[in-house]
Formats: sequence, C-alpha cells, structure tokens
Amino acid sequence: MENNKSQLSAAEPGLKERVVADAAFGPSSIRQISQEIGRDQAKFAELEEAVAELSAKQSELSPFESVKLGVCQYLVGDYESAAQTLSQNKNASPLNPFYRGKTAFQLANIKSSESVELAAPLFDEAIAAFNEAEKAGYPKGDCALARAEVCRVKGDPVESLRQLDSISGETEQTVDYLYQRGATTAELTDRPDLVENPQEEMLRWYERAHEKDKNHPGALFGMALENERRGNDDVALALYQRLVCLIPTHVGALINLGVLYEDRENYEEAVACYKRVLEADPLNEKARMFIKDAEASLNRGRAAGRVRFPSIVKSIYDKQVSDYELSARARKALQAMGIETLGELCSHTEKELLTTKNFGDSSLEEIKRILDDAGLKLGSGPQPIDAAADLAGEADEASAEIPAGDSVLNRSVDELNLTVRAKKCLSRKDIRTIGELVRTTSEELMNSKNFGVTSLNEIKKKLHDLFDLKLKGE
Repeated sequence: MENNKSQLSAAEPGLKERVVADAAFGPSSIRQISQEIGRDQAKFAELEEAVAELSAKQSELSPFESVKLGVCQYLVGDYESAAQTLSQNKNASPLNPFYRGKTAFQLANIKSSESVELAAPLFDEAIAAFNEAEKAGYPKGDCALARAEVCRVKGDPVESLRQLDSISGETEQTVDYLYQRGATTAELTDRPDLVENPQEEMLRWYERAHEKDKNHPGALFGMALENERRGNDDVALALYQRLVCLIPTHVGALINLGVLYEDRENYEEAVACYKRVLEADPLNEKARMFIKDAEASLNRGRAAGRVRFPSIVKSIYDKQVSDYELSARARKALQAMGIETLGELCSHTEKELLTTKNFGDSSLEEIKRILDDAGLKLGSGPQPIDAAADLAGEADEASAEIPAGDSVLNRSVDELNLTVRAKKCLSRKDIRTIGELVRTTSEELMNSKNFGVTSLNEIKKKLHDLFDLKLKGE
C-alpha cells in the first residue's frame, strides 16, 4: 500500500505542469501558487518555467490562457510584460481587470521612487481597473480592499479608511482586511479624531493578520517595520527574511533587509538583496546607491601601511577608486602608480599624472570628474588636523547663532523623510530633533557605522530644502 502511495506521489505533476494545464485558473489557483512558493522557494523557478512556456506560444493562447499568463507574469515580478499581456485581453474574465489594477499599482510603486508625477496616472489607472473588475463580477470586498491600498500608498489614508469602512461580511475576517486596517491606521497618527492610540492599534491589526496567515506579506512587512522602529532588529531581521521568500518580490523588504545585513557587517547578503531589487526595478535609486557602499565594504581589504587621513572627510578620502567607473587605461595607470583611494589620488598633481605612461588628457578628465563629485581636487591633499580644528571652532560660533527656542529645531528628524540607512545612523547617535542634528558635524556623522557620502548628502539636502538649515560647520 505504501509503495502504491509513493508511486502515486511520484506521478503527481509539479507546479509548472499544473499552471500550464490549469483550465480553471482563478483566485484559488493563485492562492495555492503563492502558498507553495512560500513553503518552498525552489518552486519559484517552476513558476518562471511555466511563464516561459506560456510566453513561447503566446500567439496561440486563448484569451483565458493569456490572462493566466499575464497573472503569472505579475506573480514573478515581470510587471511590464504583465501589463502588456493583460491589456490585450481586457474582456476575457473579471480576473483580467483586477490584475491589471494590481499590476498598475506595482508599476506606480516603482515609478514613485523616480517621480510622484510619473506614479500618479498609474495609481488612477489601478483604481479604475478595480472599479471595472467589480462591475465585471469580481468580489466586491476584494476590489474595495485593493482600492484602499492604492489610496493609502498614494497619500490619502482618509479615503483608504472610507473604503475599508464600506466592507462588511466575510471580507472583514480576511487577513487582507486585517492587514489593510493596520497599514491605514499607521498613516493616521496625526488624526486622533479618526483613530485613538494609532501605534498600538496598528500593531494589534498586524498581529491579528499574522495569526491568521504567518506568510502574509503585508502583515510581515508591517510588523518588521514596527519592530525595527522600536529597536527590535533581531525580530525585524527574521520577519524580513521570511518576507523576501514570498511572491511577488517585495522591494521595500529587500532594501530594509540589506541595511540590517550591513549593520551586521554581512555585506555579501546585503549585496544579494540589492541585486534582487535591481532585477525587479533596474532604476531603483536606493538600491543603486546602497549596493555601491555594500560592495565597497565587501571588497575593502586594505593593505598594511595604507595612508589614512585624519580630516573632517576622512571616510571620503578612504573611498576606493575601484568603486568608480573608469576606463581601462585610467584604471591601469592608477594601479601602476599604486593609487587605490581618493585620498591618495588627490595628493597627486595633474602634472604628475600626465607624466605617467599611457595617461592622457581624457584619463585626466575622468579623474577630475570623480574627484569633483566627491568635493575634492587634484593637488589638494588631505586637510591638516589643525585646519579641521579651526573649522570646528568656527562651527561652534556658527551654531551659537541658531536660536535654541526655534520651533523648527524642536521638530522630529522624522519630518526629513530620510532613507532607512540615514535614519538608523541618527538613531544610533540618539539624534531625535532637527536642533540636535544641526549641532552635529559631517565628521561625526561620517564616523557612524555604514554611513557614507550618499547618506550625508541626503541629510544635507533635506535640511536645506525643507528648513534652509545646515550641519554644524557647513
């Protein structure tokens, strides 16, 4: 009997075969696919194979099969292809407009990292598609939940709450509803007239969602964020690790997980996280910036006796020239001179570089460009210690001119809307207000763990753009 069972089990089709052959593909099929991949990440490759097989014969697919392909493209994170496939079969089934909306929403999230203006029409497109899906017969509660998420993410939590309040019946008991309640509550911290004790209320909703489904992406992300905010990094790390195994790819979780890995000096895992983000969103600015810092830390094996520069921008001088894009000729010339860091590079003059074999004007322009980006120049050398001290003295005088009672200075640094990396640096240094921040020097920030020029420039720009303020000594 046991032998018969094992033979029957061996004959069961894999996920790929079932997806390709599924003639009744619908919401239950999608849930099953997500659950299987949540249990076994290797199944994701089978789903990708199913997408490849269906795509290879796309011209021969029926309208229903094309919708199945579009949904599966969405599930593997190929949103551009999903949008194109689903746009060609708009009337095939109610599943089509619903996943057109889901796809437009994901594309809007990606575009929002570039520009709010680029994302706005995609958010509108998503809401229109969910309205269309509801009219076509897709479950009303699911459509209202989807609209609530779009409204919340595009910055209208009050409308999101209104959508959630319109839901009744079984949908109110679903994990998606519980999660959306928590996420919307998190955006209403400044509306006590709508939600009392929003931080605690939010966590209760997330915990209820997590109890119902241990693998729900939204609940995992919400709980991870809140635990990270409260300083429970080990708990947050475990939640993010669970989340990044699910589909579709959760970009925010990968970014935050990468930062946590860097905090633990696990740079290889951090780089892997940022690479996955760039596979899903090649233009993601955060991932492109963070991966450079992580790769630099990963490759940082400095030779004994390396020159170190005790200056206000010590970390900039220590940056490896290999971190920058240079032509093969320029790179070889610097290697021949034994120049490995920006500090060593800016200690040389133009004349010294031009006398190097095979080093010409074009290579010189490359070098000047990367130094200019770092705020350095050839022949400048490191800033002497006494000059740094003088600058610090000037900073003390300048900071004294800032009115201590200024209401702006008492405001939270959260109002700067900084990236996770920059926020964690300020948190480690116990900098909680704008006033505390502007009394901090660039050197003090740069000495923080995993804090680089990118984060420093971000803080400087936000201070200037939002409050017309500068760091101490700037």
